[in-house]
Amino acid sequence: MTRIQVGILCFFLGGLGFFSLGSGCGDGLVGEEYRGEPLFQFKGIIFSIMDQLPDEDLIRVAIAWIPRGEGLDLEEGVIDQNSISMTIQFPSSLDVNIFSPPGLEAFGEKTDYAWGYVIVYEDFNENRRFEPDELLGGSPNRGLLYAPFEIPAARSPTGGILPQGFSLLHLPFECGLERWRPEQECGVPLGASCTSSFDCNASAGGLCIEDVYGLWFPGGYCTMEAKPDGCEPKGGYPVGLPEMEFDYWMKTCVHTSDCRSNEGYSCSVTEGLCLPKFPVLIEINDELRFDSFCYQEEDEDLSEEPVDLEED
Repeated sequence: MTRIQVGILCFFLGGLGFFSLGSGCGDGLVGEEYRGEPLFQFKGIIFSIMDQLPDEDLIRVAIAWIPRGEGLDLEEGVIDQNSISMTIQFPSSLDVNIFSPPGLEAFGEKTDYAWGYVIVYEDFNENRRFEPDELLGGSPNRGLLYAPFEIPAARSPTGGILPQGFSLLHLPFECGLERWRPEQECGVPLGASCTSSFDCNASAGGLCIEDVYGLWFPGGYCTMEAKPDGCEPKGGYPVGLPEMEFDYWMKTCVHTSDCRSNEGYSCSVTEGLCLPKFPVLIEINDELRFDSFCYQEEDEDLSEEPVDLEED
């Protein structure tokens, strides 16, 4: 059984406090013209570890689509979807808006879905297109998948149903891994909102978590400890939370509609779990290394180790 470990969000965001993230919020502009309603949107926070900042008028955020047959080198085979690129101010928290799906060339051969990285680059020639020598960084452990139609679990790289449209991913993940699901009835309403453990059937071991070392669960989240020889609840999966002795059972899902989407949760397609909607941290770092989407065959056996969902 592979378990999942959610990294501590405040470890990253706490160090960014001096950037005044509440100011300079992006309004999703991708140019002066109005492009209508976006097909997909996610929150991003951009920060820099470089001593000298690039010209903020030339910094742009984009989605770089990588055809599977062309490898993972961002400087070769990258398809920058120009309609996605957006001008930002720095430092900034921003809405990254996607207004159109990737073109056919982004899919590669015999592939029903497209892979994409969030990148940031310095647009030297101001042509609003990514060039190999312009890369400044991006999000090393978040990516996107786009599927023009729903992909069944048997053909999905995530091991579960890949919904139609855009999906944010945690990287890397074990592509094609068949998901183990427990079948016991434990009496705890996993993923339900709560204000105290009594709302989660405390007598059956239910717990209400709201803030776990800076990892915020809006409206509370019913869970239970994943103790050795303990009850293994149907519809749950064990997750490692920061600084906690035991793993905790989280609610499994197929679609975001299975989660409390109006309260800030979504179905994370790589894990099939209802998790809070984490912002995507976009790092300006010209030496940044991008993780591959999938664990490579030569990687060490991670079957007994937690999958690190370290939150950017």
